[in-house]
This record gives sequence, C-alpha cells and structure tokens, in this order.
Amino acid sequence: MDSISALILGFIIAIAYVLDITYSKKGSWFFGRSLIYVLSVSLPLIFNKNIPNQGFYGFGIGLVIGGLYIYFSIYQKSIKKIEELDDKDEDLEFFNLLMNGYSEFKSKIKEKRKALEKQQQKYNKTYLKVHEELKKSLPNFIVKIYSRLHEKNDDFTAYATYVMETFINDFFSNSNARFTLRIIDIEKNVMIAEKTTRKEKPSDIPIDKTNMINCSLKSKKPLIYSENKKCHYETEKSLKEKIFDDYVAYCIEANGNQPIISLNLEVKGDEAVNRMKSFVKTNIFDAIDLYYNIQKENG
Repeated sequence: MDSISALILGFIIAIAYVLDITYSKKGSWFFGRSLIYVLSVSLPLIFNKNIPNQGFYGFGIGLVIGGLYIYFSIYQKSIKKIEELDDKDEDLEFFNLLMNGYSEFKSKIKEKRKALEKQQQKYNKTYLKVHEELKKSLPNFIVKIYSRLHEKNDDFTAYATYVMETFINDFFSNSNARFTLRIIDIEKNVMIAEKTTRKEKPSDIPIDKTNMINCSLKSKKPLIYSENKKCHYETEKSLKEKIFDDYVAYCIEANGNQPIISLNLEVKGDEAVNRMKSFVKTNIFDAIDLYYNIQKENG
C-alpha cells in the first residue's frame, strides 16, 4: 500500500466514523464500534512496518473535516431554530449532538422550540394586558415620579428608591418582586447593596468578573437575565434555588468601563417575569436617569 492509498483509506474511515457517531443510536456497541474504527487504521501499521503511517494523517484530517461539516451544516442549522427565540441551553450543545445522535438531538430541538413558542405566547398575552393597563395607570405613575424630582430634600439614592418602590407597589403588588440599588466599593472593587427591598442583604458583585451590570454598561441599556444568561454572575444561587426566576439589571452611572451605580429588579413567577419584560420596554429607567443627570448638573 502506497502513501496516497493509506491517506485516502484513513480519510474514508474517519468520515465513516463521524457519520456513525452523528446519526447512529448510541447503544452498548457504540464504544466497540469506535474501537474498530481506530483499529482499522492502526493494526495494518502495527503488523506491517512497511505500510506508510499516512493512514493516521488521513484519519486525523477526516475527523477535522467531518467534524466541521457536522457542526456547520447540521448543528448550526438546527440550533438557529431556537436561537431566534431564546439562548441555547446546556442540553443542546454540539457535544450533546455527538454523544446522543442526530435523531435524539432533533427531538430535543423540537421540544425546546415548542416550549419557547408557548412561553412567547404567554408573554404576548401578558404584554397586551400590560399595554392596556399602562394606558390607565402609567400617566399617574409618571406624574408621581416626575413631581418627586422637584423635592429638594431628596438625594439620588432616595429618589431611586422611591421610583422602584412605587413601581413595585403600583404594578407588582400581587407579585413577588424586589429591587436593589448598588454602588461601587472602589477599595474592594465590588458593587455593594446601598438600598434594597430584600429582607436579607444582597451579595456583593465583583467588577472584574463577568456580570449583568458590566454587560448593561457596555450595551447602554437595561438587560434581562433570561435573554443574557452568559452575563450572569452567580452569587447566592437564587436562580437555581428558585428564590426568583428572572431579573433586570441596569448600570446608571459609570467611570469609563467601571460601573458606579446600578439598579436590579428581581421577580418570581411566569406572570411577573412577563410583566417585567413588558415594563422594561416602557423605558421606566429613563426617569431615574433624568433625575441623576439633574443632580449631577446641580452639583
């Protein structure tokens, strides 16, 4: 066997192996089949030293090309069907496609998409409900928070607290919602809770770690956790333990790339989550921004 033949043979065996692990069902014989593919390339060389080792090179090249083909032509096309609705979850990573096979992976994609579509339908209904509610309630709420701008005894912290407490009382009175105002602790390089409606004091958030506050600063807008999970910094495992289900974070003031002041609103329950998402779109944080800028201008 010459070098070219060995290279081609190794390449063909690798492509067959990649297709096998992608499309076949994973049973007790899977690892046995994997061993056969490897031995198919290695045994001829072991028993006959005259056979060129290009078979290994062909096998490696085949694995790379086959893997890239599966990733871009199958995985990426499949995952886009849910990425338009939500971020990927851990059960739908590329590794899971290889380990479980395309058939099972495809079923999970369908299940995930159905679940996300139902979730989106609930959100749309809630958004319409909130929209109708805002027509009646938002004018009074805006009058209250903007009239508070002219009270001389208020500092920014007091005003932000007033806005968020009024917001929760007016629009989340029947829900489990809580907010936290954080400020920078320069010495410790963390964001600490200055004001909160929690019973317990929230944990500090380190600035040098990826977190929602930093991501909000970069995007210059409030960010919702469920839509930006990669930005989340786990503190008290509140999400995993279902203490709350979702939250929005907003960096109000920063010094370059360093956040100075931030707001955080946490909610629990499907209706509260959908209401929170709807209210974020009303630019409720603009009132707080306005007051903060007025305070800065007035010294």
